[in-house]
Amino acid sequence: MSDKRHQKPYRLLCGRFYLSHFFIFGGIMTQPTFIENTINYAKQGAEYYKVFFLEKDYLIYSRDFKNRDYYIVVAQEKNFLHLTGMSLKNKYDAKRFVKKLINDEIEESDIYPPSSFKRGAIRDKRSILSELENFWSQKLEVEEDFTHNKVTCKLASTNGKCTLGFIDNGFLMPSTLLKGKLTSDKKVPVHCILSKPRNAKLFDAIEYGEISAIEQQTLEEIEDQLDLNKLR
Repeated sequence: MSDKRHQKPYRLLCGRFYLSHFFIFGGIMTQPTFIENTINYAKQGAEYYKVFFLEKDYLIYSRDFKNRDYYIVVAQEKNFLHLTGMSLKNKYDAKRFVKKLINDEIEESDIYPPSSFKRGAIRDKRSILSELENFWSQKLEVEEDFTHNKVTCKLASTNGKCTLGFIDNGFLMPSTLLKGKLTSDKKVPVHCILSKPRNAKLFDAIEYGEISAIEQQTLEEIEDQLDLNKLR
């Protein structure tokens, strides 16, 4: 009969199996720390963020927008740190945070220990980092001039499970990730989402909806940003 005390159990994390990181020292089984677990979740989220946010830009359109006809999202690597809720001891590492996570170059000693109050927020954030996968290819609702407690965003979008908030820097950049959906009566549906590779000039793919959903006046306004041969 096998000795189950020495078997390493597995757990499902963000759709993949990871070692649950139980270590045995001198017959004593120890669990990973809160920060070690958070880094594991963040690494999976970083892989999604790289593919679905850093490698593409997005044009978000809703016929019900009040402030603008459309918004363009251009995420930066440094934005991802805010989505995890963690604080780095070396602030300059934020610019390379995604790359360092994916390459297993972030250690527990790089992270400020969170307060008991902040741990709850980090647990919520890390549990929904997997929602970044294919975020723009699903039915979304958005809210302009979003506020929640001390959080203020130019735009917030939700898939019903999480809410992703954006700040305005000429284009939108991710700034916060919250558990749960938008509940305000100011939220409106997204009718079309276009994408382009980060270094391309023209939006050439439809992530959600149809190009015909864009009103003619707006379509004429953004025509020089579109590869209509591929979009139609």
